[in-house]
Amino acid sequence: MLERQALKRAALYTQPKLLPSRPWLVFVVERVEGKVEGQSVINMMASVAKEFKALSSGEIERLGSIAEKNKLANAAAYKAWVESHSPLDTYNANKARKSLKKKFNFPVGPLKTIRDERLPKKPSTPYALFTKARWASGDYTANGPITEHAQSISREWKSLTTAERQPYEDLARSSTESYNKAIEALIGRE
Repeated sequence: MLERQALKRAALYTQPKLLPSRPWLVFVVERVEGKVEGQSVINMMASVAKEFKALSSGEIERLGSIAEKNKLANAAAYKAWVESHSPLDTYNANKARKSLKKKFNFPVGPLKTIRDERLPKKPSTPYALFTKARWASGDYTANGPITEHAQSISREWKSLTTAERQPYEDLARSSTESYNKAIEALIGRE
């Protein structure tokens, strides 16, 4: 129990509350705010949904405009919140969130880590580098299903000799070394 509480504190679950960022959500907030007390939520939402479907295109455009402004405000608030913590705090918070998910399945649902652009990006694997190079080559265009192209690239990778794979493995090793150096400089340990 104490471990879970310590991890929750370290996980920085104090993110700013987000504003509604879709026209439907803006409409619901405008209609429902402060009116939930006397009605059943199910009945209220059914009537709100009917009202939303009957809106004019001008009203939907107004709601869309508010939603776009809210998206920008959300992004700015999130960035300011992330930058109010040190990169080390963010790194430790993400580790704590992963531990909470693994040990206690908390929170229920998908794991959401903190996106901090100050942290170095994880290194790519040799296969990922090969895949990126093959997609960039232009051999695979939109003239077929992506899944078939991906399977074809996978078969190509499996058929490569050790010598043909070496450049991708060298790039991956170099990427890993630079990532480890960046993390060590940021975090202060290996």
